[in-house]
Amino acid sequence: MAIGEVFLGAFVTVLLERLASRELLKFLRPLGIDAQLKKWRRTLLMIKAVLTDAENKQTRNEAVKEWLNDLEDLAYDLDDLVDKLNTEALQRKLMETDEESTSQVQKLFSTFSNNFSIRDFISESGINSELQEINERLEDLAQQISMLSLVMNVKGSSDKTGERLQLTSVVEQSEVHGREKDKEDILKMLLEVESSDSPVSVIPIVGMGGIGKTTLAQLVYNDDRLKGEFDLTAWACVSDEFDAFRITKIILEKVSGSCDYTDLDMLQVKLKESLSKKRFLVVLDDVWNEKYGDWDILRRPFLAGEPGSKIIVTTRNENVAKIMSRIPAYHLSLLSDNDALSLLDDMLKDNLQYKISEKVRHLSFISHYYKFYDRFSSVNSFQSLRTFLPLSIYRLRGMYLPRRVLLDVVPNLYRVRDLSLSGYRIYELPSSIGDLRHLRYFNLSRTPLKLLPESVSKLCNLQVLILKGCNRLSKLPARMDKLINLRHLNISATSKLCELSEGIARLTSLQTLSKLIVSKSSGLKINELRDFSLLKGEISIEELQHVVYVQEATDARLTNKPSLNKIRLEWSSTFDDSRNEILELDLRRFYIRRCPKLVSLPTFLFPSLCELSVEKCNEVVLNSMHNLTSLTQLKLVKIYGLRSVVELFEQFPLKLENFEIDDCEDLVTLWPSENIVQRPVNLQKVSVKRCPKLLSIQKIGVIGSLHVDNCASLALLPDNISSCRDLTIMECPSLKMMTSLEDCSTSLERLYIRDWVNLNLTNLMGSFHNYSSLTRLIICDCDGLESFPQGGLPIPNLRVLEINGCRNLRSLPDRMEQLLSLENLNVQDCPSLTEFFHQRNIPQGGLPIPNLRHLSINGCRNLRSLPDRMEQLLSLQNLYVVDCPSLTESFNIPPSLKSLYLYNCGVKPLGELDMHKHTSLESFYLNNVYPDLVSFSNDNDQHYLLPPSLKTLDLCNLPNLETLSKGFQNLSSLRHLILWDCPKLVALPMKDQLYNLQSLRITNCPLLKKRCLRNEGDYWSIIADIPEVQIDDRFIQDPESCP
Repeated sequence: MAIGEVFLGAFVTVLLERLASRELLKFLRPLGIDAQLKKWRRTLLMIKAVLTDAENKQTRNEAVKEWLNDLEDLAYDLDDLVDKLNTEALQRKLMETDEESTSQVQKLFSTFSNNFSIRDFISESGINSELQEINERLEDLAQQISMLSLVMNVKGSSDKTGERLQLTSVVEQSEVHGREKDKEDILKMLLEVESSDSPVSVIPIVGMGGIGKTTLAQLVYNDDRLKGEFDLTAWACVSDEFDAFRITKIILEKVSGSCDYTDLDMLQVKLKESLSKKRFLVVLDDVWNEKYGDWDILRRPFLAGEPGSKIIVTTRNENVAKIMSRIPAYHLSLLSDNDALSLLDDMLKDNLQYKISEKVRHLSFISHYYKFYDRFSSVNSFQSLRTFLPLSIYRLRGMYLPRRVLLDVVPNLYRVRDLSLSGYRIYELPSSIGDLRHLRYFNLSRTPLKLLPESVSKLCNLQVLILKGCNRLSKLPARMDKLINLRHLNISATSKLCELSEGIARLTSLQTLSKLIVSKSSGLKINELRDFSLLKGEISIEELQHVVYVQEATDARLTNKPSLNKIRLEWSSTFDDSRNEILELDLRRFYIRRCPKLVSLPTFLFPSLCELSVEKCNEVVLNSMHNLTSLTQLKLVKIYGLRSVVELFEQFPLKLENFEIDDCEDLVTLWPSENIVQRPVNLQKVSVKRCPKLLSIQKIGVIGSLHVDNCASLALLPDNISSCRDLTIMECPSLKMMTSLEDCSTSLERLYIRDWVNLNLTNLMGSFHNYSSLTRLIICDCDGLESFPQGGLPIPNLRVLEINGCRNLRSLPDRMEQLLSLENLNVQDCPSLTEFFHQRNIPQGGLPIPNLRHLSINGCRNLRSLPDRMEQLLSLQNLYVVDCPSLTESFNIPPSLKSLYLYNCGVKPLGELDMHKHTSLESFYLNNVYPDLVSFSNDNDQHYLLPPSLKTLDLCNLPNLETLSKGFQNLSSLRHLILWDCPKLVALPMKDQLYNLQSLRITNCPLLKKRCLRNEGDYWSIIADIPEVQIDDRFIQDPESCP
């Protein structure tokens, strides 16, 4: 059955149920409209009965196809009308509930008024005309059934789609996304798989309809790598009817030319002759047949082929694959999220107003940090839009959406069901959001909203409200109880939300309530959880200090909610009592934080426990733990009285894989040498921090990662680090090595050394040539390091070298040309560094590192020059020269540079840098370099100082800069402009440049700020539509902080 038929049939089924709603019919009965709905239902039943026949005929009959399209349009419009009537009925029911406490006279008047207002609503809202239009369209569709010769579904009729469009081998490869790996997998099977007992191998590709099986076969069939591999190739679309004569004839015509045979026997004889001793590739596309006998007849001529011949079969049915091949089927899965979203964005990019029909009902788009109003302005014409969803390839936060989209576009999405503004920097919602009466799903997660407008409580159809990560949210609407259809309320990670309104207690159909803040006064109480029997997933119960009586907690009946699998209990950090602060319960994970008086735990937790985290507790809590047979992750932070980890547990968790211990002042040893038997054998990662009395971490077994930090008494590292891949040693002044690091020279990938006073790299590492896996070397705050070993650091695969805070270092390693893999060189805060290399070690040609991509020189205040011939660093993309005031000798800019950052350093005059020629440069940061600069133009306005490729320009501390209106005309690519500490700056670039900006930041520029004031400055009308504007660190989109 085709996907369209399944969808439309299901949609009609739902409509039939909604038209039969007793409450809706009762609501409409006083107006006589209920009879109309009953009539529609009977007509829809008749239409539904011929849907399968219509789907089967649409590929052959254009009129039937148009009939189905009209039916789909009508179904949507009818659903909107029914939803509008249901919503009105629901809102009136809510009004009646509010009036229950009124007097009898008032109730009588209210009933009369209600009946009267229903008629007014039907008349004034245009529903009468909608009823008439729907009725005419439905009758017209019903009348066409006989004209189109559509017949009712009968028992035993085929669920298949009849005569489908025959797909060919032709494909436009540029339009295919996300099938590169699948293509390579099939090609590998074609070139490698051989059958031991048959000259031909059948490779089935199995997957659901529409997933891309045919497209994948087309990509493989047309791949240039198959040319020369096969003598003959042929493509045949099989489809529903497995006609051996038709298929054989198609293949014969492909391999030998035209044929006029009318007999299957003659066809197969000729095909066998054509394939004899030939290596061939045949594709049988869209096979449905499950009869082995039919396949056995078709395949007989193929057996004459040369060994290595292949047949690719595409099918939805696993049984078909098993019948046709002994090779396991290749199961084609859905596109990855990234590929699917990329495909969608390519379809939508810059084409909203041109290619999308005004009847579009579902609109999604890739989330980016900046959105322009023009991209959304055409959405107002999409009157039938039901879905408005940004889709994130990456988890973005703080994206910018023009305020006009909220004011002019979103409120006009009258029919929208699903709306997401997740991750956008939205500070307030318009009250008109309450007019989106059809809304079911509303995602506002990770937005800086402080409040929701009270009009949100009018969204009586709302089922899902997501406010996760709204860390400024302090209050929910007062009448949340009106959201009677709400099923999921996610308010996790909302630290400023301190109370839930008591009306939420009436939303007993909630399935998700991520957080309950126990109220001290009038808000939701913990015992009111008793009626939330459908809760599932996770819940955090906070402010438990407000629970006065134990019975209140007992009445919550948490144990009677079997679908709840994680409960987090939290007391206020300011609450001075013996009770715990945070307990987090999970069948596999257990977290205890700041519970100094806790002495025992339920024993049922232990056997299934995989992860245990304990912070600021007494060791007695852990002493009682036993049977930790599944524990693989253990984190201990500030455990009072802890002296030895192995003695902490009655039965030590021997399956431990990751172990972290931090801030345990009394810890002396991890595993005493006499307890070798109790050492965990699967341990991979060990981290030990801030344990001042720890003497040794020997006997911990073979590990892959070791992090030791701020252990003042530690004298010995483990005796076996031969498999260590990641080693960090920080602030361990008493440390002595049991052996040099040569034990792990072939496995070590990352080495980070910090605060090692007497560091001697030669003694520590031995021969640098042996470190074949080392890609990252970081040396920080090692004042004893004055120079590197003679001969440099010949580490063959080193990609990152960082040297930071080595105050006595006088030069960088010599023989830098040996570092052929080096991509990132970072030198920071080395005040004794006056030159890159000793005079005797200056390499020929400057800095001969061919693959260097990132070079950062920061805080080397006595450095006089950079290496010669910087322009020969052809791979360099990022250059940072920061706070090097002694730098007097200028340098040339490498040709491939994309980012240049200059701060407080000596360089050539801007006009002599020839920056306008560097058309690869995209980002330029200039701070405290040209104090006399007035503008970016020379005497000749046609000679530009900056390259047209710039996308980001950051100008800071230019005390005499007055204008940006000159010299910017060529910056057509500029998207981000940042201006700091320019007291005389009065003019921004021309309007054309401002309209293209995605972000504008202005700080400590008082003259410019005056021209940008909200509704006052002459620049306001221009900058108001820039997605992100900050003035003196305040967002203009935030009404509370806007200047």
